[in-house]
Amino acid sequence: MWKIANFATKLAQVTSNNTYGRIESEAFFTSHGYKMKLSINLNQAPYGDAGYMGVYLKLMKSDRDGTLPWPFTKRCTFVLVDQQDDVRERQNIKKTFTPKGEEGFKRPRLRDNAGMGETQFVKYSTLHTRQYIRDDAAYIKIKVEP
Repeated sequence: MWKIANFATKLAQVTSNNTYGRIESEAFFTSHGYKMKLSINLNQAPYGDAGYMGVYLKLMKSDRDGTLPWPFTKRCTFVLVDQQDDVRERQNIKKTFTPKGEEGFKRPRLRDNAGMGETQFVKYSTLHTRQYIRDDAAYIKIKVEP
């Protein structure tokens, strides 16, 4: 689970400046042994997707790479958490993809690979329909399947 603090403030700033607003999570390991991090572009407008936030997965080089199967082909689901108090009322936003040998999912040779993911993960208008942003924070998680 990745908490993005000052989310609404950062979003307002990058949309007014028309910049990407790229933010990266801390690195982490999956239960499978892959090292990765998440990256978001708060503003996809410079890429031609105005009004959207994009989310990406970046594989990172680690000392465990020699023991792992390559390319990375695990099914991945990005989740934007709806922070409603009542868990039964939550409507998380989910987007799933399965890598198919793209360059970004091959064994990393440098510190990290190029990010691959969803350029149109969520519309700005959707962000304010529920509790996706609460106390100026948003939560994104990734599920990596066996």
